[in-house]
Amino acid sequence: MIFFLHAGGMSCNPRKWLGTAHVTVCILAMNMASAAVAAVPLQDFPLRTIRIMTGEPGTGNDFATRMIALELTAALGQQVIVENHPSTQVVQFVARAQSDGYTLLLISDSM
Repeated sequence: MIFFLHAGGMSCNPRKWLGTAHVTVCILAMNMASAAVAAVPLQDFPLRTIRIMTGEPGTGNDFATRMIALELTAALGQQVIVENHPSTQVVQFVARAQSDGYTLLLISDSM
């Protein structure tokens, strides 16, 4: 199973996020992820490290992914790591990953 966390339309400059609605969007996404984890009792999940893949480091997606990973690590009690891959290949990496719920993807629309 592949999960897509969509952050469409956000600025790629994390400095622009401070004091804007983008911080609210990130906090809302983290709260939704935490609530979803708490609301659904899963059998022995996660048993190992969860990977969230995103594009190049230093972008807005990278910043948001790292914030989400910190919250999920605390909520799940299991390490959640961020892996950066070239934007043109990150979807292929996730598509080839084992369908076990341990590989997530965070991408955004760009026009």
